[in-house]
Order: sequence, then structure tokens, then C-alpha cells
Amino acid sequence: MGFSADSEVLGTSHRGGRVQLWDITRPTMPRRAGALDLDKSAVIAFHPRSRLLAVQTNRRLTVWEIADARKPKWLAERRTPEEVAYTLAFSPDGRTLASGTGKGQLRLWDLTEPARPGLRAERTVSQVELISLSFSPDGRRLVTGNGQGGPRGERAAQVKLWDVTDPGRPVALSTGTAESVMAVAFHPRRPFVASAGGNGKLTWWVVDRGQRLRKVDHDTFENGWGIGERMPSLSFHPDGTTLAGADSAGYLLLRRVGTAESSLYEGSGENRRAAAEPVQAVAYSPDGTMVASGDVRGEVRLWPDRVPAPSVDGTPAHADPGTSVISRDGRFLATSIFDEEYRSTSNVWDVSKASAPRRVLTLPPPWQSGYFLPDRRPAVMVAHKYVAKTKDHVFRLWEFDGSGGSPSGGKDIHFTAGDVVTGVSRDGRLLAIGEQNGRRIELWDVSDVRVPVRRAVIDTPVAPSPGAVWFVGKGALATVDGLDLRFWDVSDPAHPRRAGRVKDGAAIQASAYLHGARLLVTDEIGQEVSLWDLADLDRPRKLSGLPGAPGLYFPVGDGTLMTVLGDGTAQFWDLANARRPERIRTLRFDRPIESVVMSPDGGRAVTGEPYRIWAVRPDRRWQTPSLATLTSAEQVELFPDDRSLMAVVQRDPVLGAGEQTYLLDLDTDRVYEELCRTHPFSVDKAQWESLFPHIEWRSSCG
Repeated sequence: MGFSADSEVLGTSHRGGRVQLWDITRPTMPRRAGALDLDKSAVIAFHPRSRLLAVQTNRRLTVWEIADARKPKWLAERRTPEEVAYTLAFSPDGRTLASGTGKGQLRLWDLTEPARPGLRAERTVSQVELISLSFSPDGRRLVTGNGQGGPRGERAAQVKLWDVTDPGRPVALSTGTAESVMAVAFHPRRPFVASAGGNGKLTWWVVDRGQRLRKVDHDTFENGWGIGERMPSLSFHPDGTTLAGADSAGYLLLRRVGTAESSLYEGSGENRRAAAEPVQAVAYSPDGTMVASGDVRGEVRLWPDRVPAPSVDGTPAHADPGTSVISRDGRFLATSIFDEEYRSTSNVWDVSKASAPRRVLTLPPPWQSGYFLPDRRPAVMVAHKYVAKTKDHVFRLWEFDGSGGSPSGGKDIHFTAGDVVTGVSRDGRLLAIGEQNGRRIELWDVSDVRVPVRRAVIDTPVAPSPGAVWFVGKGALATVDGLDLRFWDVSDPAHPRRAGRVKDGAAIQASAYLHGARLLVTDEIGQEVSLWDLADLDRPRKLSGLPGAPGLYFPVGDGTLMTVLGDGTAQFWDLANARRPERIRTLRFDRPIESVVMSPDGGRAVTGEPYRIWAVRPDRRWQTPSLATLTSAEQVELFPDDRSLMAVVQRDPVLGAGEQTYLLDLDTDRVYEELCRTHPFSVDKAQWESLFPHIEWRSSCG
């Protein structure tokens, strides 16, 4: 199987001797073109610079012109000794054609004149089948693979490096051994070779100075990639960033290729695409826009080299309480992507046009994007830098004016501590930075992004937990002091005042604050939560108790609280009269809800896990059934309600490459329209159900 040089023709070779050509100028509607009916099965190779096709059967080599794929034109034929042909490949300049046979024969043909192919060299290079070969990017080297060594496979398989600068006199330079070799592939841009074989094993080789193959070491089991017993084909993306493999378990396998030798076995971005039968062959198109897989039943699948929905690189971080990785206006999204050494590169994306997200800011390691400040227009993001093995922390605020220009960064905020925790006021004007396991909280006025001002330092214990410092209403700060919740009056940030406390308020698990009702919620012993009135910060008053499991209570709108029992029952409470809360609704779930996140405008809710999307009516009632259940989602973030959009990270991605966040529309008609534009091959049913379980599957493009 292979593509023509212009990526407009796909050729497939089938049992019985048929070579089928496909017109794929419109990849959404491949059309049968011409066909070659030969006496035996064949291997094929397309010329890398012109519309020529070479075909090798067990008896003859033929060359065809396919300027018109509907009418292949015979150019030449050369008879060869009768033996099974396993592999065929052109050199990058198209002048040399290499073939491998069942008797271990390597043949090099001169195709400078395609109508007069001439045999330049023929030699036995293996005692068993020469099953795969691949040219280096400059065409001066050739790598061959020959299954398992010896007549009964009693010796290790071999990967050999050849100098073919003079194709008439190939010179063996180096030989490496592996457990099994069924496919080899030269990296298109770097001195690497990949080989694969039995039991799904992948082996990497470095071509040292063009002279010697050196196997890249790996730990036990680290070189496992395939799922089935065989991996008979490999193909690199033309830019070398991705390696595709054929798997006999019925998958097209894809994996990112790391930049460092040490990362080659790490399998960054591994994913797979399902086929109905064992996959025999894979091939990337020369323009890199498609990858094809062919299975043992003769079925061929074309896949676009992109995910089937708009996406951005990386995944959203988990923001502090009251903040979000999505700006309040829904225009910007912050993500991070980690390299093999777990260093993060953070990006901010302009997703105002979700079908074409645009990167507007990149923060290299050790910077990390944090979250967007609430209620700030223009959008303001907090970034954090920490230098490993030091106590140096730096915070910087970035303002995004939405005009399309570059964001502007403010003056750095320096903080010395082992670990830090932050909290943000609801209006996004006051930032609290605390030293975990220490006794210091700094209050910073960030009203002016360019010049943040430290207003005060509070001497108080700071617990070693993410929610140890948080704001509870206008001008009030809460901290965890041992088992107690301590409150601070920060209505004048320059003069914070120690206020009251809730004894044992942090003894069980968690707490929450309902800004609209000015109520604090804390855990109690025995499946109960307590409501506290914080109108007088010096004297918190307990008002009532509600049934609820520890930590399983969630503000779901101003004045409404959801509590969850151990059996999965969720109860909704109207807290207009907090002394006598009124239960307004009960929903029963198949398992206890672990999290509830409300959209910034309160019109939607996300519960997990599994993640479900709910519409919330103006009267605060959740509409049933849910809008969607995202069974394979690992993370879901909702955009403000004037945007029917959500950011989704899949748990075990099979559609994309690497860490991706998908931007998915809840409007069904727009889903079909956008998929047809961005993914014109149509999404198959299994993939559709993974991404859009709430929408009936249909072909997105006719």
C-alpha cells in the first residue's frame, strides 16, 4: 500500500494479484480508478517525484505510468527469479528501486530511465526472508530487516545498515539483532531507525555517523507497543513527529516521536484507531494529511492526520476555588503540556472562534499558567514560576485586552516559601499568597495588573492543603488553623483584622461558601453538614444542619445547595431561610457524585464521575435527563452560557496525538457542520459515541 507523490492516488495490493488504484483528490469520497490484474500477489512502490508505480510479483518487475490513474500505462517489465516478493521501496531521488525477497535476496534497480530499468546489484543478505527495507532521507543508506534468523528462527532477527552511495556496489556497514523484525523504517529527518516485529515489540536504533547501528537501550517491557502478536508495517509522518504501526490485534497504532534519544521508548501521545481485522499495512501520505491502514480482509481506511474535533495542545490545570482556566468572557483558555521530564509548557488560546483556536501566549518552563481572575474584564490570568530545589516563587499577571494583540505582563510578585497556596477575592482584585506549613499570608492588591501592590502580611498558620486560604464573601478571608476555621476581616486590605472562628470547622474534610446567601457550609460527624451565618464575621452562628456525606456538598447557584448521600441520592436545598432550609428537589444517581462544577453563568452544571452535563433552568431546577454523559472524559470545563461550548479531555485518547483538549459544541446541528468542515472523512460510530454520546450518530459528510 502507498500514496503517489502528490498524495492524490492511493494504491493497494490484494491477494490474487490485483493492484487497485484509488482517486483520493476528494478524500471524503475515494473513487475506484484503474486496476492491474497480475498473475500473483505483488508489492508496490510509488515514485517519490512523479506519477510512476513499480510493481514486483514473484516473477517480474513492472513499471507503470499513472498520470491518469484510471488508465495505468505499462512502461517496462523485467523478469526475476521465481520467489516471493516481500518489500519494495524507491530511494528519495527516485533513481534507485530496492526489493527484498523470500530467499533473502536484495536487488537494487536503476530507474533513472523508468522505461529501461536496469539491475545494478543482486546479492543474498539473509538466510531467511528479507521482509522490509527503508532508505535514509539522503538516499545514501539503506536499512533492511530479515525476520528471525536461521531456517527455524533459532537465531535473533537482524537489522542491517548498507552504504548504497553506489547502488551497483552496496556495502554492509553494520548489523544489529532483535527478537523479531517484521518492519523497519528510517526516520525522515534524523539518524534514527525503528524496527518492529513479533509480540508488539518496538526497537529503536541510532545510526552513529552514518556508519554503525546502535540499539537504544530500554528497561524490561519498556519496548512493548503493539497489542497483537505481530506488527508487520511501520510508517513515519513526513515531518518525523509521529510513527504509525500496523497491529495484528486490529489497530492502527500512533505514537509521538520524542526529541531526545532517552524519550524514544516513552510512547508520548500513544493512541490507536480501530479496524475490523488485523492490520497488515500502514502508510502516511507524502503531504502528511492522511494515514492509511489496510487489513487482512482487504479493507482500507483513510484517516486524517488530525483529531476529529477542534482541539488545542495540552490540558487545563485545576484552578483554585472561585477561579477558572476559562476567562469570564469565554474567549481565552489556559492549558499545559508536559514533556518527558515532566516540565510543563503553558499556553493561552484565543478560542473566540472555536473551530480555529489561536495561541496568544506561551510560557516556557518553569512558568505555569494558573487561572483567570474572576469578574475581570479584560481577562487577567495569574502565572506561577517555581525553580526546583529552591524556595523561589514568582507570580505574574497577564492582561488580555481581546484586541488580537499580545497580552501585557505586569510586575513580578516574588514570594519565598517551600510550597505556596493562593486565594482570590470574588471581584478578582485581591490575591492572597500563603506559605504552606508556615505562618505567613501576603495580601496583594492586583487591581492594576502592571503594578501589583502588597497591602499587608498576616501572621497565621497555613495548612498544607490547596484550600487552606480562601475568600468567604466581600472583605473576608478564611484560613485553616489546626482543626478550626479562622476568619479575617480584610475589608481594609492594608489593615487585616483577626475575627472569629468555627471550632473544628476543618476537622472532617472540607468546607464551602455560598456567596449569594453569605453562608458557610462545614462537615459534621455522622453524614451531616452545618450551615453558618457569617454576617457578623466576629461571631459565626450555626443556623441548621442538613443530611450529606463528608465533602459531598456543592453550591449550585446563589442560595441553592446540593448535598449528596452515600447511596448517590442528591438533594437540592433552598437556603432563603437558612434556619429552615427547604428541600426543593431530589435526584437519584447510580453512584455518589464526586464533583459539581457550575458554568460561570449558572446555566449548566457538570457532575462527575462519569461526567454528565445538565441544563439548569432560571428557577434553579436541573432538567432531566442530562444533556450528555461523557463516559470517557477525564476532565470537563464549561464555557459561559452565551457560548454553547465545553472543553473536554479524554481519559484514554484514541483519536488524537498527545495531550489534547477538545472544544466541543453542544448544539447538534453545529456539531455536524463543524465536523464536516474540520474532519471531512466522517467520524466512525465508535469514535462518535466517545465524543458525542448525547447526539445520534450519522455520517458528518455525505
